[in-house]
Amino acid sequence: MTRALVLLSLCIFATPAFAQDISFQAGPGGISMQANIPTDDVQFEASAAQTVESSSEGYRLSYQTDPGGATLMKVLAPQGAQCQVWDGRKLVAEDDIPMSFKAKPERFYRVLVKMADGQVWEKKLSAKRGQIGSLWVSAPAAAPAPQVQTQVVVHEVHHVHHEAPPPPPPEQPAGPYPMPDPDFAALKNAISAEDFSNQKLAVLETAVPGTWFTVAQVGQIVDLFDFGNDKVKAVETITAQRIVDRQNAFQLYSHFDFDSEKDKVKKLLAR
Repeated sequence: MTRALVLLSLCIFATPAFAQDISFQAGPGGISMQANIPTDDVQFEASAAQTVESSSEGYRLSYQTDPGGATLMKVLAPQGAQCQVWDGRKLVAEDDIPMSFKAKPERFYRVLVKMADGQVWEKKLSAKRGQIGSLWVSAPAAAPAPQVQTQVVVHEVHHVHHEAPPPPPPEQPAGPYPMPDPDFAALKNAISAEDFSNQKLAVLETAVPGTWFTVAQVGQIVDLFDFGNDKVKAVETITAQRIVDRQNAFQLYSHFDFDSEKDKVKKLLAR
């Protein structure tokens, strides 16, 4: 659930006087107030700073506009847990919670929180330009101890025999899952916010490690680039090993205009 909170800040310019003309205006961008005095030109100006919060199972994330224009990420809970922040394969911050670090705008960071009981929470988060991101992670509740039921069999000789239940079947390994829709939408917005192809590819490179994509998602990313060579580089950045449904890879060819570009993509997918 996402909600926006609007904070009102007043900037006062002039010498003390009584305002004779005061007006209020409210709109989508916030609330403004202006007071004018004919003789001294006294004005009150209001600016809006916006806080946007989102929450999901296990965490709550808030972005608040920084008046100074800084880009900062904070991890505030659970206090005492260990936190690591990775930029691709590079460790950029490590400390006990609460902690904070200066982030690069429009860049994805992988945040790992290790709880006191050894459990690890992990998620990729985007640093937004000129905003302070605050993260609260909920410590998972301890799982109840499994109850073993026994079956009592009474024989004719009146001996009681306890049979333990059969062992559970081995767990099947979890297959790779593509990037969730909310995270994928955030990735596309971050790529689209850049003006040049090399900057768009740099944003994509930060999101690829540890992430899987569907062919449809790769096609949407390819369409964010204007030139054929850059589209091919986008596929090369993701690589075929990061596509969960490689049997549908032929659908990517329709996103390229020239046969030479399609041949390059075929070779990339054949690796």
